Amino acid sequence: MSDLWRYPIKSFQGQRDRRAFLSPFGFLGDRRCVVVDIDDGQPLRAMKTPLLLAYRATFIDSERGEEVAVVTPEGRHVRWDDPSLAQEIGDQLGLEVRLMRAPMGIHDILPIQMVTEASMQQVADWVGHDPDRRRFRPSVAIETDQGVPFEESEWPGHRMAIGDDVVVDVVVATKQTRVVSYDPDTMERTHEIHQAIAQRRENLFGVYCRVVRGGWVQVGDRVAVDPIPSPTA
Repeated sequence: MSDLWRYPIKSFQGQRDRRAFLSPFGFLGDRRCVVVDIDDGQPLRAMKTPLLLAYRATFIDSERGEEVAVVTPEGRHVRWDDPSLAQEIGDQLGLEVRLMRAPMGIHDILPIQMVTEASMQQVADWVGHDPDRRRFRPSVAIETDQGVPFEESEWPGHRMAIGDDVVVDVVVATKQTRVVSYDPDTMERTHEIHQAIAQRRENLFGVYCRVVRGGWVQVGDRVAVDPIPSPTA
């Protein structure tokens, strides 16, 4: 495992970690805070509300995944539950919103999105520069032994061990959205990355996983893919 990310607030930029606890519901603290539209009670998502990508969230208590701090696009530092943060976001969107904390992470599909270093490098070769990996919003990145791009496309239906304790089932390929088109720092929107993935990979990049057995994981952990399909395949 070469990289590890958590996203304290859904659709905000996240926190790069060296070590984190993975529960059956995802990484500890991951996406437990959400921006909610008060009118319909639904959480806002970056796919439809890309403004959220301009905010960065980190844990004050990283190991426990608690106490979230936010940096706004203007560089203002606030706690996630500061009323001025919800007011600022709502004013920009023309909505009444509030930030809420859920009992567990709010994930669109499954709690873990996995990408490989080889696949990210292939996208870089296609577009002629290294795209910031934050565009893909991975939970973990894997450096495979063979370094074959899109090797992960063969993993759905198989079981994977991470480190000494953690086991996940690889379920389905990830369908990318327009979120990959936004520069994480400037919010400039360009289409070349999304177009390359759509044209060459039918818009599929990375895989989603469900957690079978949780535990601590850290960057550098060995990852093994079971050649025998998982019982849930």
